[in-house]
Amino acid sequence: MKRAAELQKDWREKNPGRSADYHLRKHYGLALGEYDRMLAKQDGRCAICKTKEPGGQTKKNGESPRFHVDHCHDTGVVRGLLCHNCNVGIGNMRHDPEILRKAIDYVRSTEAGGVSGD
Repeated sequence: MKRAAELQKDWREKNPGRSADYHLRKHYGLALGEYDRMLAKQDGRCAICKTKEPGGQTKKNGESPRFHVDHCHDTGVVRGLLCHNCNVGIGNMRHDPEILRKAIDYVRSTEAGGVSGD
């Protein structure tokens, strides 16, 4: 007899759209149709870098990766859909606008071959 985890895995593999819908609703209060409309509004691109490639790893069931749902970790409000790299980038900077501004200033100050701290 199959264990519950195996049954769930089988169901997810056979129902990828329903599985994605469940995940989006549970974690972000967002239906799959709303996700699809958001992506269409963003022209099928990342809200930050505008790539059409979501990046990241292929799902265990072989499903292609999707754009990440970016949301405020304090309020839960969904902001947009991001590619893997942009999602990880702002996550590593703790979603902090001041740190992100400092990172921009740093990159700009070193673009012309300058050394940080000059």
